[in-house]
Amino acid sequence: MEVCTGLAARTMKCELNVLSKADGSAILSQGNTVVLAALYGPLEVKHQKVQNDAIPVFVTYRSKSGKQGVYDKTIESIIQSSCEALIFAKSFCRHEISIMIQEMQDSGSMLAAAINAACLAVINSGLEMSCLVAAVTCAVDEGNNFILDPDKKVTETAKIVITLGFENVKYNIVAAHVEGECSLEIYEKAVLICKSAVQNLFDYYKSIVKKYASTL
Repeated sequence: MEVCTGLAARTMKCELNVLSKADGSAILSQGNTVVLAALYGPLEVKHQKVQNDAIPVFVTYRSKSGKQGVYDKTIESIIQSSCEALIFAKSFCRHEISIMIQEMQDSGSMLAAAINAACLAVINSGLEMSCLVAAVTCAVDEGNNFILDPDKKVTETAKIVITLGFENVKYNIVAAHVEGECSLEIYEKAVLICKSAVQNLFDYYKSIVKKYASTL
């Protein structure tokens, strides 16, 4: 079990290769938020289904309740764009990848945890990657205080919740989701705070990559 404590108050824990039938899998906890990610593929597809050099990435998000709503579809779309950014597509022309995300427990910052778990599952699969992607959630309370990696109690009372995903080459934003009315000033400050915090996640990923590589 790999542990990261540098993001914020909540401790992160991760275990790779937890599902024997998946090509890559990871279970990640951020505090009491727990999410399981499983990757299947690359699987060959018919030529007519493939467009340009892009590799189709299909994401399925399952909440703990088992019921899928509009918000779950939004999560799927954001995770999909994050995964498309990190997979080196030209290596898998005429193939597709499926990623399943299972919410085990939502105690806040679930979207960020889901993106991070998906990236870890890709790492575990051994697929060639163009970069790493990590996500951070930042909540803004009524006093305009910024809280990193907020738990559910904080997010339920916050006026704004911002989740940002970054790639580790130029630290560009590859995914963004904002809940609440957010001014440009607050958004830009949140970007700076999240970008500073995400370095700890990338260091955490690298420690996992190093440990995983030593077992091959």
